[in-house]
Amino acid sequence: MRRSSPVAVPRFGGLCLAVCAALPAVGQDDARFAAVLAANPPAEDVACSYTTTTTDSEHPGETRTERHEAEAEAGTGSSADEGGSVLNFASVVVDLREFAALDLRVSQENADTVAFDFSPPPEEDEPAQTMEENLRGTLVVGKPGLRPQRLVLALEEPFWPAPVARVKEFRFEMTFAVDPATNAVVIAQTETAIRGRAFFKRFDHEEQVVYGDFDCRRRAAKAVSQESQERSSSGTGIG
Repeated sequence: MRRSSPVAVPRFGGLCLAVCAALPAVGQDDARFAAVLAANPPAEDVACSYTTTTTDSEHPGETRTERHEAEAEAGTGSSADEGGSVLNFASVVVDLREFAALDLRVSQENADTVAFDFSPPPEEDEPAQTMEENLRGTLVVGKPGLRPQRLVLALEEPFWPAPVARVKEFRFEMTFAVDPATNAVVIAQTETAIRGRAFFKRFDHEEQVVYGDFDCRRRAAKAVSQESQERSSSGTGIG
């Protein structure tokens, strides 16, 4: 069986988009997001098999489809188990505790949705100027039900990772769905667009990954217990 591949915010030029540093959540909108967490409890006992279908601008007309098999006896956990510094969905099943350490602010709200904005904090060991400093994140949640609909990370202004390289535009969008068999939130699609110049040449890359053919099931109690123990012993879990 093939192990489910981690689902991470893309990295370009060694820059990782750090959006889950272990910082205390503060701000007047904490209670609003606490209600979202309550409506979406961690699905630690859910494992999914699924397919990914990828298309990108570098290979026009080509489609790559892969099958990812779930592991029945051991969960992959969340990125909090791996250091807690990067928004890195280690499973296609979404754990909203990934966002619990961020300073979330309600930016827009209507009868159908509420949007939480956040500024991704840079990693401590990154240079003084990082891509994260110029990023804005938005998590959109549906009403009623308080189910997450999409996550957007966008560059607010150009960024120079090196004197000869300039990232003019960057946008990453992840959309979510609810698996009807387990009621777990899963990743439905990701779209990435990045544009700029490097070594006096223009680059323009777009990529779309569609997730489908889900087969999600409850994992054995032994696997859930093992995952919970690993989270506790690591001391890095959120929540």
